[in-house]
Amino acid sequence: MTKRILIVEDNRDFANMLSEMLSDDPEFEVKAVIHNEDEVYERFHAGLLDELDCLLLDLHLPKSIGDDSVYSTAGLRILAEARQNYLFNGTIIILTNSRELEDGRRALEYGCDGYLCKFAPLAELPIMIEELKTALRGRAILIAPEMRHVFFRDEISGKEAQLMDMLVANFSWSEIAEKLDYKTAKAAANTGDRIFDKLIPLKEKTELEQSGGKKRDKAMQIWKARKALKHTG
Repeated sequence: MTKRILIVEDNRDFANMLSEMLSDDPEFEVKAVIHNEDEVYERFHAGLLDELDCLLLDLHLPKSIGDDSVYSTAGLRILAEARQNYLFNGTIIILTNSRELEDGRRALEYGCDGYLCKFAPLAELPIMIEELKTALRGRAILIAPEMRHVFFRDEISGKEAQLMDMLVANFSWSEIAEKLDYKTAKAAANTGDRIFDKLIPLKEKTELEQSGGKKRDKAMQIWKARKALKHTG
């Protein structure tokens, strides 16, 4: 199945290059390239997210057409809007110049699936694009080397840990949503599904798909084992 992609990037040269390199592969279709924050919201409101499987998102963006300033939180606002208000479950990968660890942590908490510091040396671009394609296919988490400890040592946020604790304690999605301030039970369940993906190793996830097992049950089993290990460690 073709992966339908939105690129949100204010650097037009980089955006065009990325669009061309992805479009050369019949497995990917770039549905749109957007260069500012306001247009993203307009297209979301018009239903664009319903046509997408993947979002490639820069963190630093201008607010509108003709705006010469860029805003460091624009991409995080778009990420939060997609996940929390539109309940977008597709792949979201951050592409940015930022090497700030706090940006990585916040993007993870807001629900991104990967984080790549762009502008690799020209000779490394083909490798970067191939890694990006693998992540877009959902077969790997894409992480910049300097961000790896952000994603792997602190992979579950405090709020996500609360969600898992409540799930293990047999709270319903409606109860979790009310307690943790998710807008709806569906939003809480969508967040839970992303947490399950973080907790379950790829090999076990593949085995679950083949056997018809439930990610929720496996994730809860892993979470209980983690908690037990912490208490005995």
